Parts: sequence; C-alpha cells; structure tokens
Amino acid sequence: MPFNETLLRHATKPLAKVVSPEQMKDWYHPCDVLDVPGEQVIDKSSSLDETVNRIIGELAWETGGSIAHSLED
Repeated sequence: MPFNETLLRHATKPLAKVVSPEQMKDWYHPCDVLDVPGEQVIDKSSSLDETVNRIIGELAWETGGSIAHSLED
C-alpha cells in the first residue's frame, strides 16, 4: 500500500493523535511482506471486484469447492 494511502487510513484512527506522519515515515516499508509460504500480494492497481474475485477464487481452490458471493452495492 502506498504511503499516502497509509496516511489517509491512519488519520481515521485514534492513534493518529499520538503517532505523527513523520514517525510513520520512519517505520514505513513499501513492500512489507510477511515472507510466509503461500503469501499473496495484491497490487494497488487491482480493482475491488478483481481483488474480491481473486480472494474468493483462492478460497474456493483451497477448500475444493466454490464459494457463493455477491458484489452488490
């Protein structure tokens, strides 16, 4: 997730009153992955529909079946 988006999300949390954007910049890593087997990284260009369909597809594959879902507003 880009740093600007991280800041926007952080601003909605109570911790934003305690932790400044400057402090966050010191901690931020652009591609901070867990490095665990099977970890998936979803690119920022992935739309909501693409992301949900990817996750549902992966869950269906892992469970050996299909998963019903709806993307209605």
